[in-house]
Amino acid sequence: VDSHSRRSDPERWRILALLMALCFISHFNRASMASAGDERIMKEFGISTEQMGVLYSAFLIVYTVFMIPGGFFIDRFGPRLALAVMGIGTALFCAFTGMVGWGFIAASQVWFSLLIVRSLMGLLTTPLHPASARAAANWFPERQRALANGLITGAALLAYAAVHPLFGALIDRFDWPTAFLISGGCTAALAVLAALHRRA
Repeated sequence: VDSHSRRSDPERWRILALLMALCFISHFNRASMASAGDERIMKEFGISTEQMGVLYSAFLIVYTVFMIPGGFFIDRFGPRLALAVMGIGTALFCAFTGMVGWGFIAASQVWFSLLIVRSLMGLLTTPLHPASARAAANWFPERQRALANGLITGAALLAYAAVHPLFGALIDRFDWPTAFLISGGCTAALAVLAALHRRA
């Protein structure tokens, strides 16, 4: 019997919704730095446009360089654990991004601290898409995989459309450090759900 036929439709669509949520919040966390940087961080700490560009690029460079090790991790430990580690790790570094703004780091060191934090966040994000694709392949029959992967990728695009109004509203209401803590908390909650779900 095909292993996919033993998985109920409601169960596999719940898995897909979880994968979409993880993809959404991960890309939301990536793009939130641009909202906070443009709105508050550059002015508050005297960070130049060029320096801010380096911060944005650091995430992507580290993310790209470590994609192959991230794939090895997925092959060794499976998509469930990889997504849980990705979620918890990025939740912590999203929170650390906000904690940099709490004032216990000298203003002259804020840029370098954010560079380290965002680079490590990029490192931990590497399993996101390959692990999601592996999970979709595990849960969905071949005829439905294109739809599943398309919806997962669509969730990432939705995050970029939503981040500036949503994260901007959080910044306006709570200021940028707390906004990052809230986003990190949401990410951690989704990661715990992924970790607790039975193995694919």
